[in-house]
Amino acid sequence: MDHPSDITIDAPTQPESPYLDVILEFAQLLREKRQEKAKEKQADAGSKSYERHIQLTKRNREAVEQQIEELEARRRQLIGQENHCALKRHELWEERKKARKAQDEISKQVQKLQGKFELDECEEAKTLFREAVEDGDAAVVKLLVAATTNDDEWIQLITVSSRGDLNAAQQLLFAGVEADCRDIRFGRTALSWACAGGHKAIVQLLLDADVDVNSQDNDGWTSMQWASERGHEDLVRLMLDKGAKIGFRKTLFGHGGAITTLAFSPNSELLASASREDTIRIWDTATGQCQEILQSGKQTPLADQKMGEGDWTCSIVFTHDSKLLVSGSAEGLIRIWDITTGYCQRILQGHTWIVQSLALSHDSTLIASGSNDKTIKIWNCATGTCQRTMRGHDDCVFKVAFSHDSKLIASGAGDGHVKIWNSATGECLQTLRGGREQEVFTLAFSHDSKRIASGLNHNLIKIWDITTGKCQLKMRYRDDNVNLVAFSPDSKVVVSTSSENTIYVWDSSTGKCLRKLQGPADCNTIAFSRDFKLIASPSIGKGIKGVRTVKLWDNFVLSCVVCPSALQAAGDAGRRKLVERNK
Repeated sequence: MDHPSDITIDAPTQPESPYLDVILEFAQLLREKRQEKAKEKQADAGSKSYERHIQLTKRNREAVEQQIEELEARRRQLIGQENHCALKRHELWEERKKARKAQDEISKQVQKLQGKFELDECEEAKTLFREAVEDGDAAVVKLLVAATTNDDEWIQLITVSSRGDLNAAQQLLFAGVEADCRDIRFGRTALSWACAGGHKAIVQLLLDADVDVNSQDNDGWTSMQWASERGHEDLVRLMLDKGAKIGFRKTLFGHGGAITTLAFSPNSELLASASREDTIRIWDTATGQCQEILQSGKQTPLADQKMGEGDWTCSIVFTHDSKLLVSGSAEGLIRIWDITTGYCQRILQGHTWIVQSLALSHDSTLIASGSNDKTIKIWNCATGTCQRTMRGHDDCVFKVAFSHDSKLIASGAGDGHVKIWNSATGECLQTLRGGREQEVFTLAFSHDSKRIASGLNHNLIKIWDITTGKCQLKMRYRDDNVNLVAFSPDSKVVVSTSSENTIYVWDSSTGKCLRKLQGPADCNTIAFSRDFKLIASPSIGKGIKGVRTVKLWDNFVLSCVVCPSALQAAGDAGRRKLVERNK
């Protein structure tokens, strides 16, 4: 008998569906349809993309075709212009032939007239000579000088230098023509003519030939003066690098005593000079003429105190409208003068000793004065009343200055310190302390009123930060005391003068000496105009016993170094003056 576990029971089986194959085929078809649908979408997206590219390409093609049409039209236009220019060139060639023929005829007529005048005695001939040199017309120059000299080597070099022909100048110098030759009429060298014409390459060529950069023509003008007169800043710098000296333009005669102080008006049109003869003279800087003499005998009832024996003027300053002059004397008096009438309008009394320095607020309503009595006073310019007295220095106050916003006053003294004062209250805001045995002779505010430059004895200049009271820079040179310091209009440069008559130009941010100029000789004071275009210094008149003179120096050399923006104005003015000068 079988065991129950050995019994095998077969599971029932389901019958196979007759639609299985159809269902599988249907599913496969659905999958293939979805795949084809995806391909359709992909193809449609690609088709749209290419459609956009087709449209973009079409627009670009149309734009190019438009450009081609425009270029073709421009080409036809240029061909027409070319033909027109060719026709004009032919006409000008014919005119050139006629002009040459006319020149030949004129030259024959000039030769016939050549012996009928002397160049040195005929003003018209002198004018013709100058014009011929400036035009570079060597033929006419030869005709004009033929009766005077047979040595005409200089003619070619002068004429090519004047017109700026570098190749011709090189050939002449190579051939041995003297580089320092002069013309026979004006006594100008080739360098002077090249400087006047602004031909830098010619100037460099002549300088390389070791010409004398300081030679003077018959009127006492140097090559650098001609360059500055015409406003050629690059040539001025080039000449300075070669050792050219600043030349003076005018000598002002009239003083009989030693000149004590000088000051320019804010507009640079006037110069005031004071001397120990108890007079102040007002000069026109353009003409050099004395316009007015200010002296104690000319005064209104408000100024009835005459100058005492030895009461000479120590300091002067113009009001900003250039109509009034304020002067400080050795006896401690301050006078306000009307420049137009020459009358002293008012005398301000309060100081007990020499008034060393004066300064005006920028609206000219306040006067600041520094004195040997160790005080600084602030005066009302209109009423003459002393508004306040500031004390704090332990020695003579040599210099006072207003900041450019007139809110601050700086004072420098023999105690070596610079003090900053509130001009409205008289409060001392800051003391910039100097070292032992130092004296502050001069100082100046930067144009943003944030820094002060001070000039001291022992050839030292300091630049201070007013806010912190710290010394930012120290500049030294080998000369003696610092007589004057001034910031350039953009405050990037500081200009200083020494008692050895040297002018230094410093970088105010680094303290580097940018330029050293030899200033006026034998002077104890010097003045710059506000734009640095004019320099004035005292001198002793040669051959005239007891007469002291004032010299106005080159009106462009310093300004082109300190503030080059003056170039165009100076050049235009120079050209106008030159035309008048050579008439």
